[in-house]
Amino acid sequence: MAVSIGYAAGAFDLFHIGHLNILRHAKEQCDLLIAGVVSDEMLREVKGVEPFVPTVERAQIDRDGARQARGVARGRLHSFLQR
Repeated sequence: MAVSIGYAAGAFDLFHIGHLNILRHAKEQCDLLIAGVVSDEMLREVKGVEPFVPTVERAQIDRDGARQARGVARGRLHSFLQR
């Protein structure tokens, strides 16, 4: 039996219920969900904003707080898509 893998990426800065709902909905669509946390550098580059919470802490919040994802990946979004 094939396992479907989903990927939901975001900044997840100041994690809130909307973020949790995105992860919950994404998890309903696959067997294994990976939550991608956009790096501080990418957030500055793409959105032009300074993150309130550093990448490492945002990844920890996503993994421990949401519990919808099997794991959390950190970094630049396009680096995950190029693999």
